[in-house]
Amino acid sequence: MERRDVFARAYVKHGQYTVTEHNVERGIMFVAYSLRHKLIDIIQQGGLSEQEKAIALAMLLGWDENVDAETLQKFSVAGVSHILCVSGLHLGIVSAMVGACLFFLGNSRRSRILKGCIKILALWLFAMMTGLAPSAMRAATMFSLMTVGNIFFTRSNTYNNIATSALMLLVLDPDMLFDVGFQLSYSAVIGIVALHPWLTGLIKLPQHVDVGAVYKLRYGEPSSTMLYILNVCNAIVSMLLRVADKLWSYACVSIAAQLFVMPFILYYFHNFPVYFILANVVIVPFVGVLLVTLVLMLICSAMQVNVFETFFSWQIKATYGVLDFTSLLPFSLASNIYFDTVMLAMSLLLVVSFALGIRRRWKYYFWFTAVAMLCIMVHSTVVTAKAARQREWVVYSTNSGWAMEIFDGNTSYLVADSLLLGNDKMVNYMAVNCRIYNCIKQTHSFAITDSVKVDGLLYKNGPFIAFGNKRVAVLSGDNNIEPMAEKLHLTHLILNGKPRVSVAELQQCLDFDTIVIAARNSSFLVNKWIQECELLGVPYYNIEEQGAYEGKY
Repeated sequence: MERRDVFARAYVKHGQYTVTEHNVERGIMFVAYSLRHKLIDIIQQGGLSEQEKAIALAMLLGWDENVDAETLQKFSVAGVSHILCVSGLHLGIVSAMVGACLFFLGNSRRSRILKGCIKILALWLFAMMTGLAPSAMRAATMFSLMTVGNIFFTRSNTYNNIATSALMLLVLDPDMLFDVGFQLSYSAVIGIVALHPWLTGLIKLPQHVDVGAVYKLRYGEPSSTMLYILNVCNAIVSMLLRVADKLWSYACVSIAAQLFVMPFILYYFHNFPVYFILANVVIVPFVGVLLVTLVLMLICSAMQVNVFETFFSWQIKATYGVLDFTSLLPFSLASNIYFDTVMLAMSLLLVVSFALGIRRRWKYYFWFTAVAMLCIMVHSTVVTAKAARQREWVVYSTNSGWAMEIFDGNTSYLVADSLLLGNDKMVNYMAVNCRIYNCIKQTHSFAITDSVKVDGLLYKNGPFIAFGNKRVAVLSGDNNIEPMAEKLHLTHLILNGKPRVSVAELQQCLDFDTIVIAARNSSFLVNKWIQECELLGVPYYNIEEQGAYEGKY
């Protein structure tokens, strides 16, 4: 958020704000958003089901807010999430379709200029339909420069076109370099350009098989009836070979793109779709048909003619069939994969050196590939060994409930509010990345009210928790710590749930080293506690301002 120049956030409830005036500017963004909203209204008023409307809006306009979580998960498991956001795939299909429709213009210089201008116009018109979304603008810029290169040069350098478009975007916004969409889109395109020709050359399918020649060699001259049958067989075999060649080409595109985006996917999302080739080979070639049908459906809907809605609905059902089949396959998604910055850097070195070795046939590039692979293996071994000996704890920063997790080797113990423990989605959102980076394989969960005893590691009774050399107490708004004859020494005192108590009052009951102020407290109480801690010289940690509290024990 800092890279997007956002440094704070505030919440205003519905009914507590008033629109004072409307924007009257009529710039390019106004036109783009107006066009987008008109298309959204046309689709929403159609006769498709809610699920089909959501997918149509996502595929055509990049509007995925209506797509339910289960559908998003299916697309993610199949490795085709890029279909639901307008990206290079969609713009590439638009460019290819426009080029195919203009075949009659020939290939002279004047024809290339005319076709290029029409292509660029179509690309940016499509980008405007999405409201000039960042992913669409990236893809439109890239394909526009590639089109310009093809206009003025008979053999333009694709890498130069890609690099020029990236440079233009980064000059406008240097922070875009850290945008996940930017990294994924450009790495996928570079991977396709670099590896697709080599991958397709690995398996050379025959273009034609003469069934008649084989028959003559074995059985002699065929009769007229048999000759007709053999000609039909030749046509069928040729068609099947062309289909197989196309499928292999699509598979190579998917493999090349996935190989280059895999380091970023593992680093940012820590999972990987195992059967991405299957879904990409079946669904991605079909996206062009879906887009054409969708555009025709919009045109007909604007004229009050619902001709293509049923056809589009059939296509969505067929797509869902493939997604359901893929998601039901065993081990369809490899999840919770540890992948840190070192592994990201080594993986990028690996794929780039491998691609250069393939393209330039210089053996030293393959040595770099081997060294990078060895570094990843060694680093992974060191991390695994270190994680097996770890003894750390963390108090999470969440407004949904109080939570603390203790890591002992590859096992963790989560202590949290019972309300939070009942919300698996919130627990995963809060803790899953921390568990991945700590290589946690097993988790035990306990409510804050439970009494727990784990021999040699954890003891919990009421608000008091003891583990290792730490003695922690959790003071909430609904529990109080009474004065004792002898002060109990605590390493940490956690304030949670707005307890109405002062630091001076706490010092009369307890002897503590550090106060940890959890996120679920009012700003008035937090400021009061901080002022008292600074006045009394008590160390404190404010989770709301400083993020989750982490330490060793």
